[in-house]
Amino acid sequence: AGLELAGRRIFIVHYPHYARAMGTTGEWDLVCCGHDHRAEIDRIATVKGGHTLFINPGTVAGVGAPPTYVMGDLDEMDFEIVSVPVDPHMAYNMPHVTAHT
Repeated sequence: AGLELAGRRIFIVHYPHYARAMGTTGEWDLVCCGHDHRAEIDRIATVKGGHTLFINPGTVAGVGAPPTYVMGDLDEMDFEIVSVPVDPHMAYNMPHVTAHT
């Protein structure tokens, strides 16, 4: 889905490979995705010679990876991954997630 917010063109989709593909078009300022629960902020080169910001906030619930979310400023296009403190006494399973390739 595409939307405009604070003067920024934003594309949001579930799958990272689709977000990356849309990011290369140069039509979006920011592309956001989820699916693999891997927190990441990246700049994608576009076919128009610029860059699009790519954001995957990870998983705030800590499912399959440490819990994270993203905070950002659309005016400055400044974003950061925030780790959620984990209560060591909570009983839930966090299996290992492989590194990005």
